[in-house]
Amino acid sequence: NGENGENGENGENGENGENTKNEDIKKQNCKNDNIIQIFGKKFQQKLNKLHVFLVGSGALGCEYAKLFSLLDICSGQDECDINGENSKGVLTITDNDHIEISNLNRQFLFRREHVGKSKSLIASEAIKKKNNYLNVCALETKVGIENEHIFNESFWKRQNLIVNALDNIQARQYVDNKCVWYSKPLFESGTLGTKGNVQVIIPFLTQSYNDSYDPPEDSIPLCTLKHFPYDIVHTIEYARDIFQGLFYNTPLSIQQFLKDKNEFIKKIKEEGNNSGLLVTLKNVIKTLKELTTDYTFKTCIKNAVDLFYTNFINQINQLLHTFPLDYKLSNGEYFWVGQKKPPMPITFNVNDELIKEFLKSTSNLYAQVYGIPPCFDMEYILNVAKEIKVEPFKIQETKVNLDENNLNNISITVIEDDKIITDYCNELLGFVTDNLKINPIEFDKDEKTNLQVNFIYAFANLRAINYKIEPCNPLKAKIIAGKIIPALATTTSIITGLAGIEILKYVYYLDDILNYIKLTDEEKKKKKDVLSYFKNAFINTSLPLFIFSEPMAPIKMHDKDYDELMKGPIKAIPNGFTPWDKLEISIKNGTIKNLIDYINEKYNVDVNLISVGNACLYNCYLPAHNKERLNKPIHEVLMQITKENLPTDRNYIVVEVSCSDQDLVDVLMPSIKFIYQ
Repeated sequence: NGENGENGENGENGENGENTKNEDIKKQNCKNDNIIQIFGKKFQQKLNKLHVFLVGSGALGCEYAKLFSLLDICSGQDECDINGENSKGVLTITDNDHIEISNLNRQFLFRREHVGKSKSLIASEAIKKKNNYLNVCALETKVGIENEHIFNESFWKRQNLIVNALDNIQARQYVDNKCVWYSKPLFESGTLGTKGNVQVIIPFLTQSYNDSYDPPEDSIPLCTLKHFPYDIVHTIEYARDIFQGLFYNTPLSIQQFLKDKNEFIKKIKEEGNNSGLLVTLKNVIKTLKELTTDYTFKTCIKNAVDLFYTNFINQINQLLHTFPLDYKLSNGEYFWVGQKKPPMPITFNVNDELIKEFLKSTSNLYAQVYGIPPCFDMEYILNVAKEIKVEPFKIQETKVNLDENNLNNISITVIEDDKIITDYCNELLGFVTDNLKINPIEFDKDEKTNLQVNFIYAFANLRAINYKIEPCNPLKAKIIAGKIIPALATTTSIITGLAGIEILKYVYYLDDILNYIKLTDEEKKKKKDVLSYFKNAFINTSLPLFIFSEPMAPIKMHDKDYDELMKGPIKAIPNGFTPWDKLEISIKNGTIKNLIDYINEKYNVDVNLISVGNACLYNCYLPAHNKERLNKPIHEVLMQITKENLPTDRNYIVVEVSCSDQDLVDVLMPSIKFIYQ
């Protein structure tokens, strides 16, 4: 009877379970029936309640937004904003870019009337029209360190999953770091023409994006860019470098000098007499001399004219003096052969359209950086430019390093005066810099006035004329300088579909994942590996090629008798930790000494270095650190070094330590969540 009763009970439970399952997947006569009949009604409710952060609203971003709308992800009848707590879920979309005509062939949420408007706002409006139950929060904010007051602690904690639709590695790495720290799943994807990839990143289960790197792109030899270009790509890249130096690097150095003169001088002296630093200091001093006299738009025009003569006349004459047209190598072969094209200087003709564009864009960029009102009156600019007297060029003495076995390895250095760092520092301290305001410009291909792209276009084509290279149009200059990745709608839709499948699987198997990662290694061997549920993807539709692979488990740090990178033994504390792990140490108003003592007592290791981001808080080998910083609270030392206040929404600092044990073996430890209040 007992056996029959047991069987009967099991049979009844089995029948009830089957009925419950059938009820869950019962057709609801709604647009979500395809999902409900496969995964169930409860699963659809989970999708409705998700908080999803979609980073990017371009080609991939539009496809993801459309997908989430169709699946009713983040849907509900209550409106939400970025700070709202809501059980219905929120889709947050951010993109600081604006819609261009060239986007319309593959970013299907946009129309011609949307050109110039925010991508994230228009995408949000479009999917809301398709699904008015969708809760969407659209932002025009770049994801990065500068906006952590917006994407703060509570924001990241609130998200259930993150989806990247980005087009640059730096932003991907930043988002990945945040996902690792807050233990959030990340669905990473990208396209390049007919190629595309999907990477599934799940906390404690897979490697993160930063655990592996794509091979570096082939770089153009420096001497080719500077002296021997033979393709328009070379002249555009060189123009991009010139832009970076003129309108960002030098202004940024001046800005840092104005912020704290003594600290700037101290850092300069610590770096020593290297040639790059000397050039930077010369540019800073030259600019400060102009700014502290009578800096007007006429000065901006003069700087533009000087830049023209320097790059398109003087440098060319100097190069032809160093390597005349009949210059021969030691083996008797001519130097100027093959891809090495002898350049010719350009005449400064203000009636030339390229030169007009160069003068207008360059002078206005100078004005923008140094706080001068812009001027687009071409007649005024040309009249001023005609009157500017340029000093006659004098051939300079140079030092040439020429490797005849590798003509891509040529360096030409102008022999400068004998000034050293100390001389420049003393000169810097003599400037009166009250009320100076500097605005460094980072290159932005989508900047509204088009001054930046026009500068690249004009500069690159003038240099192309120097070297008899076929010029390009502004669009090509923009694509190359802005590193715009070609996109195909077919590739984008395939990648979005593949990533969408992985997102659905993650939500469906979430409970299994959470239970699995809590198991010990021995217990995991007895269970089905949940990692096998997921697939990374790589496609190339032009072949066609479709490759699916299981995501790799996170890299574990173990004790080693010999580590190739460290060239010796290493110790891991705790043994087998991964990038997903972190240590938590709580010491109210804890000093550097408090942290050192805590680690020493608990783990029996010595702390050699303590850092937060790029800031070194403590170095045991520096007497000044032991004397001045050891007994100061860590958060105060950090604020003193960075000159910035700490975020008010969190009570901890992310600290990295470098340690060694009693046998001087290097010790690796996870990041530390140091709670100081």
